[in-house]
Amino acid sequence: LTPFPAPAAMASSGGTRLWRLRCPSLRCPIRRSRTQSGSQAGGPAAASALQHDTESEKAAAAAAAASTPDDEEKICRYCFEGEEEDQLISPCRCAGGQKYVHLKCLRMWQRAVLVSQPTHPELYDQDTRQRICNVCKASFTCAPPTRQELLSSFTGPELAALIEERCFIGSAESFSRELERQVSSFPGTMREGVVCLNWIRGLFLITKVVEDRQRSPVMLRISDEEDLGLFLQQLESDARTFHLRGRRFTVLSQGPLKDLTEADPPEVRREVIRSVTPPVNFRLKPDAFGDTGEDGIVAINLTRPVDLSSARTVLRARQRSRFEAAKARVLGERGAEELRAQVTHFIGGPCEDDKVACCVVVSANDYSIVQDDACLDAALAAAEELASASSEGADAGSGAAAAGAAAAAALCLSGAGGGEDVAGEAAGASKRRRLETEGAVSSQTSAPVRVFVYWGYAGWSRCQLMGEIARGSWGLCKANTEDVVSRNPSEVWEAVYPRLVFAPRSEMSESYGGEAPEEEERR
Repeated sequence: LTPFPAPAAMASSGGTRLWRLRCPSLRCPIRRSRTQSGSQAGGPAAASALQHDTESEKAAAAAAAASTPDDEEKICRYCFEGEEEDQLISPCRCAGGQKYVHLKCLRMWQRAVLVSQPTHPELYDQDTRQRICNVCKASFTCAPPTRQELLSSFTGPELAALIEERCFIGSAESFSRELERQVSSFPGTMREGVVCLNWIRGLFLITKVVEDRQRSPVMLRISDEEDLGLFLQQLESDARTFHLRGRRFTVLSQGPLKDLTEADPPEVRREVIRSVTPPVNFRLKPDAFGDTGEDGIVAINLTRPVDLSSARTVLRARQRSRFEAAKARVLGERGAEELRAQVTHFIGGPCEDDKVACCVVVSANDYSIVQDDACLDAALAAAEELASASSEGADAGSGAAAAGAAAAAALCLSGAGGGEDVAGEAAGASKRRRLETEGAVSSQTSAPVRVFVYWGYAGWSRCQLMGEIARGSWGLCKANTEDVVSRNPSEVWEAVYPRLVFAPRSEMSESYGGEAPEEEERR
């Protein structure tokens, strides 16, 4: 899991160079033999992905028919059947026996390519087989379905629709056992820092779905001659288009490429690009798109409480220091010596784990989620207001109840240090500040006010998470208030597990040493 956008244009991982974009305006924290049942997984969504027909495809078929001698046998290069099976098209520059395909066969090929790719968005850009013929190297004339459309054909639309706020992402038992087996191979002193621990019987509450806003031009950093060479290799034949994270971008004639014009042929464009001296930034404009595959999914783990009092590691010492500073600020403002609210700390996930991703303020049987900048101060202050109102309720009556309700409402409206960023996202502010499940926080009870502090978070792009769900690593279900506010962290995964819904078995499904029987029944 990596934060996006990354400051560098390229990163090295096992000898593989990975392109990354720099977009200052983007603030999205985005940090795995076909059977009959597998080919039918997803129902209507699968059919939609395989029947993704367009006018351009019909034109390609008509042109192919017009340019073919009557005596030449036309068969699909995938299934070796003719036009009696389905309409044949010529989607690339191949000739002879490789010239024709059935559209449904091409879609099945593209689906098979997706199965073989990793799920992380930074790792599948090098694979161009879905959009470029691997024989003649020309782009297919019929645009392939989007990655989200293909993945929906594996998960099914109902399961994909559960990727929303106030839903749980729970790890599969078989997936957890496999991770436990892998972690056991590490020396004991290293195991605590292994990222996989976050996923073992983890239950993540989705706290935020960040809409992909990458509509405006972005910057691609070219650091050296090797970057430039790789960029030229990955440019399409028109020397104008470039693919990144499954999306198509147009190279703009700006900055170091300002001398290019729309009339320049591909050869001239390549020569101008080749003559640029790194380091430089190229501006890319994303093509229009209609899916939400690059939405950011932010979630926190409810199963990993942590004690900061011992501060055995540098990370824990840093977390404790930040908490004590926030506590001192809140108590100083109130003129108090000790917090009335009970505070429990959690490892929320592996991303930005030295910062508080969000806080959950619990009162009676309801909860509020406070997140974004300065959420720790805002949550502690609101919890103290609620605790004070609760303790004074017997004497103050309705006045105490009103004070408690006002404190709860403040969780929705407080800026929490958001500044200009909050102003720029006013429409979604209250949704991000607070998520209510059962109505307003009640002050008619003497139950203690609690604050759950989540250090770090787990982040996926929507397509990345859909891919991992299709592989069988995760299940989804709606969140209940009781699971968040009342369950013991050591018991919450087991309590929610029977409600988790898993993707149907398909060619993407992973084998983790034998599926658990209950998971098999729910696929």
